[in-house]
Formats: sequence, C-alpha cells, structure tokens
Amino acid sequence: MPREAAMKWSVLRTAAALLVTAWSSLAGGQFVDLLQLLPGEANVLVVLNAEKIFASPLAVKEGWRQRYEESFAAAPMLLPPKAQQFVLAAKLGLEFMEPQWEVAVTKLSRDPTVAEVAKRVKGDIDRIGGAEAVETPRGGYIVKFAPNTFGLMVRADRQAASRWVSAARASTSIQLAPYLKEAAGYAENLGTEIIMALDLRDVVQAEDVRQAMEQSAAMKQSQVDLDALSALLSSIQGVTLGVTLSDKAFGKLKVDFGRDAAILKGFAKPLLLEILAEAGAAVDEFADWKEQLDGNRLSIEGYLTDSGLRRLFSILEIDSSAVDPDEPKSGDQAAATAPAGSEETKAYTSRQYFQAVSKYLRDLKLERGAKSVGQYGLWFEKYARKIDKLPILNVDPELVDYGQMVSNYLRDAVTAIQGVGIRSGAREAQVYNQGYVSANYSGYGPAARVGVGGWRVYGGYSGYAEAYFNDVDGQRRAIRAEERAKGAASARDVMKEITLATNQIRRKMTERYKVEF
Repeated sequence: MPREAAMKWSVLRTAAALLVTAWSSLAGGQFVDLLQLLPGEANVLVVLNAEKIFASPLAVKEGWRQRYEESFAAAPMLLPPKAQQFVLAAKLGLEFMEPQWEVAVTKLSRDPTVAEVAKRVKGDIDRIGGAEAVETPRGGYIVKFAPNTFGLMVRADRQAASRWVSAARASTSIQLAPYLKEAAGYAENLGTEIIMALDLRDVVQAEDVRQAMEQSAAMKQSQVDLDALSALLSSIQGVTLGVTLSDKAFGKLKVDFGRDAAILKGFAKPLLLEILAEAGAAVDEFADWKEQLDGNRLSIEGYLTDSGLRRLFSILEIDSSAVDPDEPKSGDQAAATAPAGSEETKAYTSRQYFQAVSKYLRDLKLERGAKSVGQYGLWFEKYARKIDKLPILNVDPELVDYGQMVSNYLRDAVTAIQGVGIRSGAREAQVYNQGYVSANYSGYGPAARVGVGGWRVYGGYSGYAEAYFNDVDGQRRAIRAEERAKGAASARDVMKEITLATNQIRRKMTERYKVEF
C-alpha cells in the first residue's frame, strides 16, 4: 500500500474508532434513559447536566437552585432544584421561531408522588399512555415514567400527550435525528454542562439562499462566487451551542455544513451575525467571540452573560420547575411566616415580581438602549411571554396590571418591527414591476431579456443595463433602510412608554409598601 494511501487509511481508522467510542459512551451514559423517551420528530434538543450546573460558581452566586418563586428572574432556565439530568426536545417552527410542541424529561434526586406534584401545580391527576400523570392548569401534562423520572409536554392536547407517553414507554433506543444524537454526545463525553442543538438539514434551498446573499450587506464588498456560497449554505446540517460554567459562562457556537466551508474565510462571522440580526435574534456577546473555520464547520466562541443565557433559553417556554413539589422557602423570614395576603407577604412578592420584570427589561436593553431595535425583535415576543407567566399570587393588583401593560407594549414593538418586512416587501414589488423590461441592444452581442432577479446580458455593451438595474437594486436597498428606520422609531417610542411607566410604578410601590423596589 502506498504511503499516502496508508496514512489516509490510518486517519479513517482513527476517526472511526473515535466515533465508535463516542457512541458507545452515549449508549451507556447517564442521559441515554432520558434521551430515548424523546420524540424522533424533534428538530431541537437541549441537554443539561443539572448537577454540574447547580454546583458551578456562577449558579451558586446567582441563586439558580433557589425555589422558583424566588429565582424566576435570575435563572436562565426553569429547572427543578433537585434535578440531576434534564433533556428537552421540541419541534420548532423556523419561520417565527415558535415551538409547535415541547417535551422535557428530567431525573430528580428525590421521588415525589404524583399527588404531591398535582398539589404543587394545582392540577388534576390523570392516567395517559399507561402512566400516572397530572394535567396542569395551563394545558400541559406532567408524567411519571419511573421512580425519580418525570416527563412534561406543553402545547399539546391529551391525545397528543398520550401518544407521546405510549411511544416513549415502548422505546428501547434513541429516536432523535443523527445531528441531535451527535450533539447529545458532547454532554455525555465532554461533560459540557449545557447543550442546545438545532437540526437544519434540508431546511433551505440554494436558490433562496442566493437571493438572500444578493441582498446581504456582509457580502456587498465580497467577490465570492455566490453560486458556490449558496451551495455551501444550503448544505447546512445544524447549529449547536455548548456552554461550560465556572464563575462565568463560556460558550461555543458551531455551524455544521455538508461540505468544506473554506469559502467563508474573511466574512464568516459578519455573515453569521447579519443573519441573526435579520431574524431579530441578535445576541450582543457574539460580536466579541473568536471565529474559527475548520473543514465543514464554522465556530465562534467566547463568554456569555446570564442575560445572554436567558435570551437563548427564552426560545423554549417549558417550565419544568413545577415537577418539584416542595413548598417555596422565602429568604425573607418575615414574609415567609406571615399569613397569605398580609402586607408583609404582599410587599415581598410584589417586590419580587417588579424585580423580575425589571431584569427582563434590562436583558432587552430597554434601559440601556439598543444598537438596532430590529435586531432584538425575537426576544421581545419571548420576554412578553415570560412576563405573562410570572407568578401573581399575593402580588399587588396594580403591579400585575403594569406587568400586563409591559407585555402588551413589547408585542406592540414586535408588531412595529414585523411591519417593516410587510411594508418594504410591498414597496420593493412596485420597484420590481417597474424595473422588469425587454430590451434590444444595438452594440456587440444579441438581444437579451433582463429582470431584477437574476438577469442576464449577453454580448459586449451591457453598461446601460448594469447601471439601470444597479439603480433598481439601490432603490430596493433604500426602501429597506427607510422602512427599518420607521419600524425602529416606532419600537423606540414603545420602549420610552415602558420606561416611563416603570419609573412611575416603582415610585408608587416604594411609597405604598415602604420598601425599596
């Protein structure tokens, strides 16, 4: 065997051995029993090593293991404080980043009864798919699969939940897509505390990608072959975020393609940030992360704030803390021992509620200003829902009204931002119709039919056509810029109203309860 071929064969054998080792570790690891309970149709996977998360210096400092009532604003994800391992799968609608359904399975260090869980969530005991369950007041289901092991499903009716439970109980292997299985291996084999993965195989078409790249600001000065770039981007397999925790959160975001990604050199990170911003899903920290291209993979890595973590987890809405039926313990002993409905209790819970809303607003930069409102539109809707789900028992009614007003205003901001796409699309269509012509050129070369989207001119003198259509493209860019400015201005007006209302309610609550809010 020639030396070069022998070397290649050695590399392949090594890679195969590593792959087998990784899969065998996953097959016998701590998460496998939970992973095989998840539906195979999922395109999102979250794997959390809860024991390591709660033991990290950051989690201890931020109080992530406190009762839900005390820490709903601090913790980036809502986990049972007694959780050891946690996995979540979801079917995410990619157009609006809305989960169609979510399923979570968690293993606890204690074994509460179904009756205890039902009492905790004020739900009804049921039996679905052959397992004991609790129907929650908000339309979800909590299922006890085995001692210490609970599952949750939201955004599903009883029939869907029952079918999931039946299939899960009969499952003897992991049904997830290959990309999500691979992502789970990072938590199992490398000890990564937090894994979030999105399966994107077969999601986009090369033609759609090319049209988007023609309008990309990041590609404006690039001389790259757009057909080759579109072929690469349309081969995307998925995106995975891994986070390790010490006194800070350190994250690595990797984007995997079906072919070599070398063509991205020089503009990979700006293009990635632009795509996130256009989706309204900007995360500030990503701008400071270091970029790396390696084979079929683009990755960026750097530190994440707890605010960034909360934003990322807000995409998914499941609250698994309800599984733990312990009664909440307040850090404020006077409030903890006071009768329900007393002034002490109301002052404490109202202050907690206000601080939660305030923290969410800071996450959204309403108090610090945003570089571009449209870049954060996705988080506005997600945080409006987080505010809607805050506990309101014993909270001052006027403060609850304020919270409802804030969530409504955030949705108004989303409407203003989304209106940009509608208005600019309509105006661009007018420009398109005006710009589509048939023309004969008397210079060198034959006649050509040309149009805004992918026109061709054959022959020599095509300067006039280029100038004309460059002008059309310029008009379209100007329209988008103008509409973005209008949408951002409207959203900023909404944000100013929120800031004003926040200052007013803070002053009123402080005066009412004689406690600094």
